[in-house]
Amino acid sequence: MTYQETAYQKTNIVDSDGNVINSFGGSGGGGDASATNQQSQIDLETEIRDRLPSALINGYFPVIQPSLVITDITGTVSNSGDNTIAATPGAGLSIHITRLLIQNQTTTETTIILKDSSGNKLPILAPTKGDGIAQVYSERSEIKLAQNSPLILNLSGANSISYSIGYYVGT
Repeated sequence: MTYQETAYQKTNIVDSDGNVINSFGGSGGGGDASATNQQSQIDLETEIRDRLPSALINGYFPVIQPSLVITDITGTVSNSGDNTIAATPGAGLSIHITRLLIQNQTTTETTIILKDSSGNKLPILAPTKGDGIAQVYSERSEIKLAQNSPLILNLSGANSISYSIGYYVGT
């Protein structure tokens, strides 16, 4: 089989600037369904192309995720029982803890319970001064509190406990 010239145009569907071009001609009028259908398809593909990012990253289209606003709270609590350290975020929203540092500031053994309105989330035993927890949670493994619930530190005794916690509010 040998290559033979034909009357059909030999062009790419896009020009050097990436613009979709109609290489089929035709008036698009009476009885010219092929050109009309081709133009409709070209219009559709042009619309899709115009919504895509202009550059690939490592061969893939970039996915842009909204940045999270991390709220940092630090302080000391010393009342036995529940101590609210972050207010309720609002209906349908939850606090997501991304990092925490909780430390006993006394030589008295203290049990600290990180909790929300639905119950206990993380018990921490701090036998003496300097004991506690330091933890950073990776994306999607944060501690998620119940919806519209405050962040509470419950202390087993009236002992000084310091905290530094990072969190964001989300669904």
